[in-house]
Amino acid sequence: MTGTLGLFVALSLHSAIEGLAIGVQNSSRKVLFLLGAVACHKLVMGFCLGLEFRSNPQTTLRQHFIGIVVFALGAICGIGIGMIIADIPSGWSTAALPIVQALAGGTLFYVTVCEVIPREKSRWHQNAGRRIAGFGQFLAVISGFALMCCINYFLDDGDS
Repeated sequence: MTGTLGLFVALSLHSAIEGLAIGVQNSSRKVLFLLGAVACHKLVMGFCLGLEFRSNPQTTLRQHFIGIVVFALGAICGIGIGMIIADIPSGWSTAALPIVQALAGGTLFYVTVCEVIPREKSRWHQNAGRRIAGFGQFLAVISGFALMCCINYFLDDGDS
């Protein structure tokens, strides 16, 4: 239960910080670009969170529902707070964008490296017949990062 709770808290916090990063953007093109990127990996994060909830027999359906709602509302609240930050008429709001983006990237990196990858690696390496799965997981992670880099490169508006 502790691992599930830790993953839930980390993903929900990351979701709120992602929302902040979307909310402080200053052009509709940047908002849509970041929204697309967030939607791509929020699908995977939601799937992982759902599997984690489902694999824990101690949680009830009500706890699953509350967890999913909190996870989903994190980004919405973050977007609202980000819009408020962006409307503050000062130089502080221009400094907020890189800080919020760094926090969003850092939490994603933390969740990926410290929560998701080690957990999945330990699950697959318990069975000696599935040792090749580690290489497949490595290729999946590398190809996912490469795909996101390509999308960022080809769809970037160039004024960042």
